[in-house]
Amino acid sequence: MRFGPEDSVAKKTCCHVWDRCHSLWIMAKKKKPKKTVGVKKQRASAKKAQRHPLVWGLKWLATFMVWGVIALLVFLGIYGYNLPDVSTLTERDNLSPSVEILSARGELLSNYGPLMREPLTYADFPVHLVRALLAVEDRDFFNHGGLDFWALLRAMTVNVYEGRVVQGGSTLTQQLVKNLYLTNERSMDRKVREAILAFWIERKLSKEEILTLYLNRVYFGAGAYGVDAASSRFFGKSARDLTLPEAALIVGLVKAPSDLNPLRSPEKAIDRRNVVLQEMLESGFITRHQSNQAKQARMAIRRPLTGPNVRFFTDWIMEQLPYYVNSKDHAWLRVDTTLDLNAQNRADLAAENIMNRYALDHNVSQVGTVTLRPSGAVVAMVGGISYDFSQFNHATQAKRQPGSAFKTFVVLEALSRGFTPTSPLEDTPLSIKTWKPQNFQNQFHGTVTLREAFVKSYNIPHIRLMQAVGVRPVLARARSMGISSPLRPDLSTALGSSEVSLMELTTAYAVLRNQGHLVLPFGITRVVDQSGTVLYQRKGSEKTRRLVDEPIVATMDSLLRAAVEDPAGTGRAAQLSGQTAAGKTGTSQDERDAWFVGYTDALITGVWMGNDDRTPMDNVTGGTLPTMLWRDMMASGGKR
Repeated sequence: MRFGPEDSVAKKTCCHVWDRCHSLWIMAKKKKPKKTVGVKKQRASAKKAQRHPLVWGLKWLATFMVWGVIALLVFLGIYGYNLPDVSTLTERDNLSPSVEILSARGELLSNYGPLMREPLTYADFPVHLVRALLAVEDRDFFNHGGLDFWALLRAMTVNVYEGRVVQGGSTLTQQLVKNLYLTNERSMDRKVREAILAFWIERKLSKEEILTLYLNRVYFGAGAYGVDAASSRFFGKSARDLTLPEAALIVGLVKAPSDLNPLRSPEKAIDRRNVVLQEMLESGFITRHQSNQAKQARMAIRRPLTGPNVRFFTDWIMEQLPYYVNSKDHAWLRVDTTLDLNAQNRADLAAENIMNRYALDHNVSQVGTVTLRPSGAVVAMVGGISYDFSQFNHATQAKRQPGSAFKTFVVLEALSRGFTPTSPLEDTPLSIKTWKPQNFQNQFHGTVTLREAFVKSYNIPHIRLMQAVGVRPVLARARSMGISSPLRPDLSTALGSSEVSLMELTTAYAVLRNQGHLVLPFGITRVVDQSGTVLYQRKGSEKTRRLVDEPIVATMDSLLRAAVEDPAGTGRAAQLSGQTAAGKTGTSQDERDAWFVGYTDALITGVWMGNDDRTPMDNVTGGTLPTMLWRDMMASGGKR
């Protein structure tokens, strides 16, 4: 029976077993020769020969060998039946793409997904890379046929002596089989399958081809599959350019990729590198001088320049990426973003300081901030107190009541309908069916101007204002400026009863800083694939459609500045030295949420503070901790 290259090991093995058994059956069924005249003499001679010990021994030996071959073939057939097809060895795994995310100035922020670069050829690998691999993993690689029986015997002896598994006897071919097809399960079943496949691969491929497959496919840690991916991830270069100490470090990772990851455990990785160099010295691949020099070499590991909290931003980028490119069509992508590391570090530090100083005393456990440019470019994002503690992004995913920060939309709609900052409004008791809204501290102030009501954030005048202009026009105004969350179609929305995200609210305020033009928040500026092809490029900032007329923008801007600059303004804690600031505070019922959203000439920043379980904070309003945090973030970064 002939086989093609597409036939699997299982198919070939089973067919071999069938052919052998069929041949033995045919032999057993052959007819005995007809009797002749000298039959009695022949029987006597045969009987006499059978009594000879040598003949008797050869007969049973032959019988044992035949049944041994049958048993072996059946054994191999049973184990080989479900083995994978080795013809798929050279096919690439269908892994999700690797994504490298960079800051606005090109600093590495984070990596996502398994990294698998284009495969290299054997000639591409530096000599010391191959020698390092052979020295530490399989010195007799070029001399065995897939199984190294002496290495297995040596490993068994050492393990029995130690009373535990301290040494393995697997060849590189067996390791390749285990990594591509099998599991790390310690069982006889797995070892038998591994041996069969290793033996078969050695008959199909040359030693150089096996080494090439190994170096292109084995996992090296940190999501890197293949030596070129590992070299790119850890050193920012191709494997072709690896130095001796770099090659030794990468090869050393094969033993325990996660535990020896140089991004997490650089000391362990260096220790393992030195072990590899010592093995190379003992194998005669390098001199003692080369070994000593390589052991003293400093490792320039390429690592993200920021702490784990930047992952709130990069996670958001990964959510946005499918809207820009079909990432499934590419093995590797580089995404250039708008994040400014200086602004991000200021935001992280300011949030950490505020929380360390006040969180415990005021029963506040979470914080979220987002900073935009007038164009909508996101330059900083704090999604929570700690990414390691919780990956829930309070800047983009959390929906909370904005409180008085929503009053800006009520005033905007009123200004568009003829109201002015001096328009009189009544701050007197109000009853709407069973609802009796109150001001902060349950005080009423009689007739006040629109400006005073806004600066001091009185509730009743804004409810009356929304009654005058209509609920639906106010909701439409908010939606047009970027509020996409559902809004309750009743007067309570004037006080921020409908939940919104921090990103939505900050984007809406950015419209005012952008002279009334639409703002769409974005974080991706360019996407490039592995070949350098630009898959997406954001065009230069262009004026979007106008949402708010220029005179109304100017009036609203003056009111927002007054809320910060007026000694009685709720946002007075946001005042900046040498800069003008504008913004609005917000506090939900029972102090469950506290906000401040405001802007300077260059940046728009929103801040939220509260608790995930929605328990009330203790004496925290929008004009206290959130405004203080906003001021600390913007003090040195809000200038043009």
